[in-house]
Amino acid sequence: MLDQSKPRKNPRSILIITMAGTPNTTAELTDEGLIANDRVVLDFSSANEEVEEEDEAEEGGERPAKRQRQEKDTTKAVEVPLKATFDRVDKINNTIMRVTGNDDSGFCMFNTSSSYPMMMVYKKEIAASRKLLKAKKPQDAFCIAMAAYLSMQDYDVWYHDTEDPRTVELLFTAYYKLWNDIFKSDDTTLGLKGREALIHELSKFGNGAKDDLEYNFPWFSKA
Repeated sequence: MLDQSKPRKNPRSILIITMAGTPNTTAELTDEGLIANDRVVLDFSSANEEVEEEDEAEEGGERPAKRQRQEKDTTKAVEVPLKATFDRVDKINNTIMRVTGNDDSGFCMFNTSSSYPMMMVYKKEIAASRKLLKAKKPQDAFCIAMAAYLSMQDYDVWYHDTEDPRTVELLFTAYYKLWNDIFKSDDTTLGLKGREALIHELSKFGNGAKDDLEYNFPWFSKA
């Protein structure tokens, strides 16, 4: 592939986090009950609506009514441990910045050569999560896997612009196997609420890569 630089916003600034009854925000965690219990709710429905509205605008269709946009779809909400997950997100993203020669200024420049070092970062996260599973610490393993997902789907250049598609496929395969083993534990053990919503998002993530770029790896059934 051609080596093209791609300016990109730091995903940390656009990650959608919705606390109970609170508008989308990345800065103000105002729900005292969730925070006190070290919990956070990820609202994937809002992200999906933004994509749908952009598609409809491009096609000349009408956008959904504001009332409809404001209705929360709780079937697309995922509740996870706050500190363990997002401390790890920060660690992963800081490492991504370092290995790709970026800083945390708010904008990032990636090119084809960024893909391999990024994949090595994610490979290490998968291995770290796997190690915790073997140590019978499923919630810790879950939080790392969740943090990796939040980074992997935001910094998607690692599989969109690469000269090493085979390593992409191997990474997705290892990640899929990791999730299957994590999901052998029940939700209470994992500290998870919204398993079906999470599997739905994971399905879209991997199958989107397969459909768009013709990768071949095992993944969750299409949602």
